[in-house]
Formats: sequence, structure tokens, C-alpha cells
Amino acid sequence: MDCALSGVIIRETLINDSDKLLTVITDSRGKITLKAKGVKNIKNRNSAGTQIFTYSDFELTERSGRFTLKTAYPKQSFFGLRNDVLRYALACYLADAAGYVTAENNDETQVLRLILNAFYALSEKTDIPLSKIKAAFELKLMSVCGFMPELDCCACCSEDVQTDRKLYFSFSHGGIICDRCKSMNGTFLRAVRIERPVIQAMKTVSESDIKKFLAFSLDEPYRKDFCTVCESYLLHQTERGYETLKIYKNMIRTIQNNGEL
Repeated sequence: MDCALSGVIIRETLINDSDKLLTVITDSRGKITLKAKGVKNIKNRNSAGTQIFTYSDFELTERSGRFTLKTAYPKQSFFGLRNDVLRYALACYLADAAGYVTAENNDETQVLRLILNAFYALSEKTDIPLSKIKAAFELKLMSVCGFMPELDCCACCSEDVQTDRKLYFSFSHGGIICDRCKSMNGTFLRAVRIERPVIQAMKTVSESDIKKFLAFSLDEPYRKDFCTVCESYLLHQTERGYETLKIYKNMIRTIQNNGEL
């Protein structure tokens, strides 16, 4: 049976000297794996549309749940993120995280929109810090997958946060908690101190339309905390580590040690 799908390639595996196995997040069939024959040859008509991180229209043949590529028409190639090793490494991590939370035969439209917007920012928006793109993506990914954090009231006692109490972010409770609940349950909570500007930035990202997930500002003293909480929240919710994240962080450390950042 033939079918047509649009999707972004998040992973590629070389089968032999000419063929690839591609993992794609699609608009209507969720995450799929497809075999692309001969596309390693740059003269192949489907070569451009089957590059890693490319958003393409695919014509496929499906047999027993297995997909084979007929044609691939590239819609957006995101060349900019391939021209910078650090942006490429971050794209690998974002793709890895998105691939982990998506499933076959599931509506993954929101995740597809998010990763396309993130790839566009990595490719074209060189004025946006990579740390901001990374953290906002991590938080927004969790939000569209049903794990939007509780940021309006204490996740333990439901007290409104519009008070002068010190606030903490609890990864085990998936949201902010007040200082009273933290002191009463501290031994059972994994929580970190969080300031109100960070909470507001998290609310903006969590509740915004996907195309505006980067439309927030945060002063320098709070940016590191924002990045730390967003990363830790994703790692806690997905209950796993990511080798691509380790590679990205190692690259940043190497660049910093060489005085290039």
C-alpha cells in the first residue's frame, strides 16, 4: 500500500554502502522507521530529501507496518545547523529526546512542530543563545507530552504562590512547592530553590504557542537556574540519560577550555 507523509528525519543508520534506515517523526503516523535504498549516492534523486534533520514530503510503500521510500522531496534542510559543530551536536540531543517521547501510530503533530521550530532557531537565529534554545525546548517538550509543570500553586498543599514565601521546584512532584512543604517533606523531595523570574519564564514557555516558545526574556542572574531546572525536569520525567547530551556538554567544556566561548 502506498502512502504520503510529511516528517523530519531525526536519526539515520547506514545499512550498507548505499542504503539507510531512517527514523522520522511524521505529521499523522507518529514516529516511523523507513528503509531508503540507494540514498547514500549523492546522484540519487532522493539523496537531498533523506539527509539527517531534513523536513521532507515522503512517498512510501507500506507492507506489514514496514515502510520503504519511493520518493523524498525536501521542504526544509536547516543547513545552518550542519555548518556549526556545536549546533549540530545540540540538534542531535533535541532529536534524541523527541524520538524517545514519540510513538508509532500516534498523533505527534505538536512534537513535530516543536522540533521544526527548534531546528529553525538553531539554523537561522544565531542571535539566540544555544542554552536558551536547549532549555526552552526541554521544558516545552515535556509540556506538549502531558507533563506541564505546576507553576501556579504549591504542588503539595495547593497554596497560591503569590505570597512572600520561598519557593522550590520539586522534580518528584512536577512543580513548585512552598518552603513549609519543603521543610516538612524535605527528606522525600528532590527540590531546588527557584526564584520568581525563573517561574515566570517557565510559565511563558509552558503555556505559549509552539511557534513562540522562545519569546521570553530572562536576566542574566536567572538564566543558569532556568537551564538547570529545565534539563533536570526532562531527565527526571523521561527517567533516562542521553549520550547525545553528554557529547554536547563535553564539546562545550572543550570549547570553553580553549577560550573559544
